Amino acid sequence: MKTVSRTLFRLLGIVAPAALASCGTQIQPAYGVPVRFDIAGKVVVRDKGVGIPGIKIDCLKADQQPFTAAYSEKDGQFGVYGICDQLRAEDIDGAENGGPYQTATVDVVAGDENVLIKMEK
Repeated sequence: MKTVSRTLFRLLGIVAPAALASCGTQIQPAYGVPVRFDIAGKVVVRDKGVGIPGIKIDCLKADQQPFTAAYSEKDGQFGVYGICDQLRAEDIDGAENGGPYQTATVDVVAGDENVLIKMEK
């Protein structure tokens, strides 16, 4: 009996870590307050899909007042921290980045990581 139980415990010692390691790390949706308040994405030219640098990204609350702001990088990537209902992309430097581009607004949810804002001239 001791031999059987030792064999089972050894087998369990090998199988248990492998089973736990195979559990996914994907964040599952849940009810309540989100634990992540950052939003990330990219600002691109609508027709070409090319990233636009130097675009001001405002995190807007429900009353349309800016909560926080960020600027897009050279490839158009941006990250904003805050609880936003919308993001507003505004070209503040005009022709410096190939613009001027029209202001664009998109609806978002806290934790969005692939927000795509398409702007046009």
